[in-house]
Amino acid sequence: AFKVPLIEQDKTSGGQTLTSDQIKNLPTRSVNAIVATTAGTTSIDGGAVNIKGSRSNATNYYIDGIRVTGSLPPVQD
Repeated sequence: AFKVPLIEQDKTSGGQTLTSDQIKNLPTRSVNAIVATTAGTTSIDGGAVNIKGSRSNATNYYIDGIRVTGSLPPVQD
């Protein structure tokens, strides 16, 4: 028998955190391109990011712990 369940039925969400150092070392400053570096994401040129098959408007973004809605701000040095 498995000690760790194959499917975690209570886990209905996921997330990934990128540190400022990780972002600084990426060769882009586009938020969509940065998000697209994480597992399970796809990005269409000039716009929508889909995470694990969800629609782009179903994705929540947090910057420094604050939820960002609407257009994402550009990443600055």
